[in-house]
Amino acid sequence: MSDKTRIQKQTLKACNEYLELEKQGLITRNTKSRLAKKHKIFYAHINTFIYAYKKDNDIKDKYKKSVDNALNNTLLYRTCKEYLNIHKLNTPHRIRSTFSTILYDLTPKHKLDFTIIEMCLAHSVGNMVIQSYNHSERMQERLELMQFWADYIDKLAHENTLQQVVNNSDLYLFNPTDDSDTLRF
Repeated sequence: MSDKTRIQKQTLKACNEYLELEKQGLITRNTKSRLAKKHKIFYAHINTFIYAYKKDNDIKDKYKKSVDNALNNTLLYRTCKEYLNIHKLNTPHRIRSTFSTILYDLTPKHKLDFTIIEMCLAHSVGNMVIQSYNHSERMQERLELMQFWADYIDKLAHENTLQQVVNNSDLYLFNPTDDSDTLRF
């Protein structure tokens, strides 16, 4: 859980506790500061939230909904990541890594500079001086590289040459019949 989500959750708990104390008539001058210390949040968070709540009673429900959404998004991300790992599926970053590795290995075939590969991955290329003066997008070369990549993937799919190695479910071979074009990852 991120710090922001934790703070939001604790602020909501502190506000609920404050409202309960207020109903019972147990509010003192330092109630808010005691709640801030108890829930490990800033006094300003509680003070601002209670002030906003007194102006608009619906704000607590809206705030709770946003906290619940933040918690659900975190759980959803973790669930998806776990699912991908259990079923040995590729994550987007792994696909980007494969893209980079294959194109670096196939540089003699496409004859394009490594900077084009990096630009396709939206990586910065060169030092700060080069980056500040060179604003070229090199779109034509990037287009050629992406077309080379698409043709390569189409060729693999058409020839059905992607094989999973039996011993290790995380290891794949590209084009295992042709040693000049084989890639293991």
